[in-house]
Amino acid sequence: PGQDLRFEIEKVESSWNYINKLWNIARYILMQIEAYAIDDYTIHLEHLSLPDAYILSRFESMQKEVNDNYDKFEFGEAAKALYTFTWDEFASWYIEMAKLSLAENDATKTQVTISVMASLLKDILKFLHPFMPFVTEEIYQKLPNVDAESIMIAPWPSSYNFYDESSIKDFEMIKELITKVRNVRNEYQVAPSKPLDIYIETSVGTKRILEKK
Repeated sequence: PGQDLRFEIEKVESSWNYINKLWNIARYILMQIEAYAIDDYTIHLEHLSLPDAYILSRFESMQKEVNDNYDKFEFGEAAKALYTFTWDEFASWYIEMAKLSLAENDATKTQVTISVMASLLKDILKFLHPFMPFVTEEIYQKLPNVDAESIMIAPWPSSYNFYDESSIKDFEMIKELITKVRNVRNEYQVAPSKPLDIYIETSVGTKRILEKK
C-alpha cells in the first residue's frame, strides 16, 4: 500500500498457477458430487473425521484473519491468508485426505466429506471474489445448491462455529509423519507409487491417534 510495484512476469505466472490450482480443485469436487449424487450438503459435526475437523478449525482461523484484514483495508494480508489456506491446507492436505476417505465407500463419511469440500470451496470463492471476480463467478455458477444467482450478491461466508484445538494438534502430527516418510522416499529415490512397510516407535497417545485414523 502506498508504494509502486514493479511488474514481474514471475508474479503473473505465480498467480496463474494459483488460479489453475483453484480451477482443478473445483473440477475434482464437482466430479465427486456428480459421481456420488450427493444432494444434502449439511455438515453433520457429530460425524467429522480428523481431517474434516482439522480443515474446519483451520477455516475458522483463516476466516477471522481475512475478515479482520478486509475491515482494515489490508488487502495484501487478506490475500496472503487466503492463498496459504487454499493451497497449503485445503488443496495439498485436505483434498488428498478426502480421496482416501471417499475410497472407503462409507455412506456417512462420503456425505460429510463431500459436504465439507463443497461448502468450503463455495466460501473460498466468495472470499476470493474481490481479487479474481471472473474465475470465481465462473466456478460458482457450476456449483449445485448455490445461495444466489450470482456470487456478487451471495451472502458473505459465515462461521461454522467449530474449532477444535486437539484436532489441529493431532492432524499436524500426522502431517509431520507423512512429510518425514516422503523425505525418506526422496532420499532413497523410492517411487511414491511403491508400497512401503513402515515401523513407527511412538508414544501411547500418538499410537492411539494413528490406529484410530
